[in-house]
Amino acid sequence: MKALSDAWQCADLRPGCTRVARKAKGRSGGVRSAPTTDVRPAAGVAELLPLPGPLRRFLLRQLLRHLIPDANGYFFTNTQGKIKDRLRTTLNAVAGPVVVVSHSLGTVVAYDVLSEAGFAQKDVPLFITLGSPLGYTEIQDVITRPLRIPAPVRLWTNFADPLDLVTLDTTLADDFRGAAKVIADIRVDNPSPNNHASCGYLRSRHVRDAVTAAA
Repeated sequence: MKALSDAWQCADLRPGCTRVARKAKGRSGGVRSAPTTDVRPAAGVAELLPLPGPLRRFLLRQLLRHLIPDANGYFFTNTQGKIKDRLRTTLNAVAGPVVVVSHSLGTVVAYDVLSEAGFAQKDVPLFITLGSPLGYTEIQDVITRPLRIPAPVRLWTNFADPLDLVTLDTTLADDFRGAAKVIADIRVDNPSPNNHASCGYLRSRHVRDAVTAAA
């Protein structure tokens, strides 16, 4: 993975360490989440732009086009299919259960792909999202709807640093249908200077423990 400057990683929505698929050892039913304190939603951050849907999408596109071209490419250009194909190929290459670990824009890509009918029978005992923007209405406007747990996902653990600028809405359990016993929102401290870098999340003991418990 190419190194990124701290300034870019702070605003990063590119896949980066987006998807790490690994075969789980066995099909044990109980995948445990990391034993830490659940995050509570911060008031007033779920919707950055309290405007009508079409206007929100227009402004989001302008924002991404100028500041985060990779995200603009995924949401608003014909490159989305090619980006999804990378994860589709990875998932199809694994015969057994798969733990999916995603970061930033990668959490969006993973959510969209896992929501496809072609993966409904795939066994994903654990779906991990790190520094995810999926809690924002503006992002929810342009992802797979209705908002619900992807069919193959048995447990979804969302890790967020409250100081991560990409994930100011730190909770997802209140956004996705059927999330009551499936999504666990976990507060972690990302030691990276910008609080969003994927390597910082991956160094967290709680993230490692969650993946280990699913193996």
